[in-house]
Amino acid sequence: MNAQVQELFFRTDGGRSNYHAFMLIFRKRPSHGLQFDFNYTLSKSLDQLGSVQDSASFFPSSFFPNLDYGPSFFDHTHIANLTWYYELPFGPGRRFSAGNWVDKLIGGWFTGGILTAFSGAPLTVVQSTQVFGGGTTFSFGTGALPITKPKFGNEVHRNVAGSGGVGTAGDPARGGTGLNLFADPEAVFKSFRPIRLSEDTRSGRGVLRGLPHWNLDFSAGKAIALTEAVKLRFSFDFFNVLNRVEFADPTLDLRNPADFGVLSAQFNQPRRVQFGLRVEF
Repeated sequence: MNAQVQELFFRTDGGRSNYHAFMLIFRKRPSHGLQFDFNYTLSKSLDQLGSVQDSASFFPSSFFPNLDYGPSFFDHTHIANLTWYYELPFGPGRRFSAGNWVDKLIGGWFTGGILTAFSGAPLTVVQSTQVFGGGTTFSFGTGALPITKPKFGNEVHRNVAGSGGVGTAGDPARGGTGLNLFADPEAVFKSFRPIRLSEDTRSGRGVLRGLPHWNLDFSAGKAIALTEAVKLRFSFDFFNVLNRVEFADPTLDLRNPADFGVLSAQFNQPRRVQFGLRVEF
């Protein structure tokens, strides 16, 4: 054995994961100017490390590979998507037609959109790094264990000042956002305990859930026939059309109680608008 080698790192496919899902799809093929596609997924994904295929990680303990077995970091219980495209029933060949110049004015309009929604991702209340030893190649936080069945979070609580030194970084009186994942961050903080190496056989990875998210993109435009073979099409596309602000999941670290649960970063982007113009022939 070479004493200068502190540890041996190699990649293998020895990890274990488990995925189950129920999928529901409603689809309308184009007719009368309307088409849409709706899909919903109810799923659960479990794994040992919380990583995807193109990443590298290692077990907290080589003796107990299932210490961190729990929800994958990408596990969203509910996911729903809706896309649609609708040509308004006005103009030549449509249900409502009024005449030459009127048809040119009201005809050719269309709308479309994309609605996405998904439930919160798993969250881990971090105790410290590498409680079970680990190695020197990677470092990651270990999840503390809940004392009671966790039923906290999943929504934005406003005007939360924090107490007992927990969540106080968000105190509005001190320039904080006043936003917290928990109505009482101190109570949640005290609902977790550090791992006892002599007793516990697993960590508390992914026992909480973060904020759900949804977004609506919308498009509207008009197609204008210049000749029998040439058409001009312009559109306005709105991303996050409602200009909703959604917050990123907070820090949950027992070593940093002041920031526990405080919401301070934005998850999505503000509304953006783009204009498109193209010639079809």
